[in-house]
Amino acid sequence: MSRKLLLLFALVAIICLLTETHGWRRRRRRRRRRVCTRVNCAWKLGPCSITCGPGKRTYIKTRSNSCGGTCIQPAAVVCNVKPCPVNCVVGNWQPWGPCSKTCGAGGVTYRHGSILVHPKHGGTLCPALKQWKTCNRLCLNNGSFAVITTGSSTGHGCLCKTGYSGSCCEINNSFKYSNAQINIFYKTLFIRWLHHPYHHHHSHHCGDEEQNFVEGENQDGDIFAP
Repeated sequence: MSRKLLLLFALVAIICLLTETHGWRRRRRRRRRRVCTRVNCAWKLGPCSITCGPGKRTYIKTRSNSCGGTCIQPAAVVCNVKPCPVNCVVGNWQPWGPCSKTCGAGGVTYRHGSILVHPKHGGTLCPALKQWKTCNRLCLNNGSFAVITTGSSTGHGCLCKTGYSGSCCEINNSFKYSNAQINIFYKTLFIRWLHHPYHHHHSHHCGDEEQNFVEGENQDGDIFAP
């Protein structure tokens, strides 16, 4: 009985050994038949590095290499999506100009600015390059600009020194007549002098004698006439 068991175990062991050897050989044959395919890396072009102006687009790897495939990243590409905006740059302002009025209220003065860089591509626009402000020139003849109340109204104007008047204190009240009145007086006097009858040669008859007179002045400077 023991001899039969030994033979049975020996037979099973031989069968198992032969089966394992046959399977190993089949697996080895399959490995020999398998071929390794070379695979290179795959790339795609990425976005531009900046939103405006000149930039770069680099390649992004989407697949790794295998079986000895290459994996060399391509060179970056220059890109320019759109030009960048350029804002306005204003230079120095010019000095304020002369006042529009010689004196009193209501005068205006202006000044202008210069542009160093003009706006481009949607940049910030330039401000108004002309500015104005109210101005008041000094009053004449040492007058002072002040708040003046006349009746129920109050406003700004020239407060004149004693002896002067006018909106700009330009009238000297020490003279009896204004310059315009004096000019009219002298013009009238000159016209009368030109048309005076004593400027002409006259002959008068007095009885039987003819007397000739020429208007003029005597030695005392008095005007005489026939």
